[in-house]
Amino acid sequence: MLCFWHLLGEYPITEGTYSPLHFSLKGEKMKQIINCTPHTIYVSNELGEITQSFDPSGVLPRLTTSQEVVDEVEGIRITRTKYGAVEGLPAPVEGVYLLCSSLVAGAVRRPDVISPDTGKTAVRKDGQVVAVRGFQTF
Repeated sequence: MLCFWHLLGEYPITEGTYSPLHFSLKGEKMKQIINCTPHTIYVSNELGEITQSFDPSGVLPRLTTSQEVVDEVEGIRITRTKYGAVEGLPAPVEGVYLLCSSLVAGAVRRPDVISPDTGKTAVRKDGQVVAVRGFQTF
């Protein structure tokens, strides 16, 4: 697994360059997106064409969970899942966005923690999200 800080130092960041983890707009301060999910995240334009992709970084923050059996129907357990603390989430770093699951982003409610916006603008194929038009924060 890659270390978060190694990721930040691995790619030289200069204004006007782009890689799956770094971007800037002319005249703006350099910003980074670190994909903290186990999946490549694809971003599309309004025509549904893939314009960017963000590969997994190896950093995988997760919510702790506990489960309680609340019922059983025809031999199938029904459980109640309770979410706990977030584990494995790096501390905030200026200019760095952490792209996480919506569960993690919603739990921490930090402005630097974003998630794929899988709402009505997301691109779907056979009912599955294959790309998003943007990211969201909670």
